[in-house]
Order: sequence, then C-alpha cells, then structure tokens
Amino acid sequence: MVMTLKAARIIKGYTQDELAKMIGVSRATYMAIEKSPDRATIKMAKDISHAVGVPLDDLFFAKDPT
Repeated sequence: MVMTLKAARIIKGYTQDELAKMIGVSRATYMAIEKSPDRATIKMAKDISHAVGVPLDDLFFAKDPT
C-alpha cells in the first residue's frame, strides 16, 4: 500500500518535531524529507519506517499506480 510520509506520521500521532527527534535530525531536515523523500539517507529511511510502523518499500519505493 502506497503511503506518504506525512500520512504515516499523522496516523501514528507524531508531530514533525517528535519524529525528527526520534530519528535524530532537525525538524527542518525532517520537513525536507517529508516534502521530498529522496533526500533521506538509507538510515533515515529505515528509522522513519520503524518509527511509523510502515514497511520501507511502502514509504519510499512504492509508486502510485495512477
């Protein structure tokens, strides 16, 4: 299932600041990743995936079929 970073974060009930702290980056860095997921390093992508409980592929690699 394709899911945006923002949707996954909101479903888990995290603010951008909270999730940024969880993965060890600034809020500005997390905001940039949320707008453009290809800016995330592999470690950041894995940490975000783990924090929100959504498979890495669904957050960063799945393409919307439309």
